[in-house]
Amino acid sequence: MPLRRKFAAVFLIIIVGAMLGSGFGQIIGKILPAGPVKSFFLASVPVGFRTLHMDLAVFTFDIGFMLRLNIISVVGVVLLAYLLRWVY
Repeated sequence: MPLRRKFAAVFLIIIVGAMLGSGFGQIIGKILPAGPVKSFFLASVPVGFRTLHMDLAVFTFDIGFMLRLNIISVVGVVLLAYLLRWVY
């Protein structure tokens, strides 16, 4: 597999797995009653860089990227990587 395609596959696995896992973690957090288990599922670590605002007189733009990773999003990345291993 060429390096470019391999990088794209790894990037896809990380992003999609983190998004699915994070969404699933939010659903679990809404179902569970308040307590340490709920806070465990909802505790997240932001990874990325904050919004960068540039005003160039003619146009302005904002650039930013932030992932909020929790334990379920890590499980989602591992599960998606395991499932996609059979595809590649």
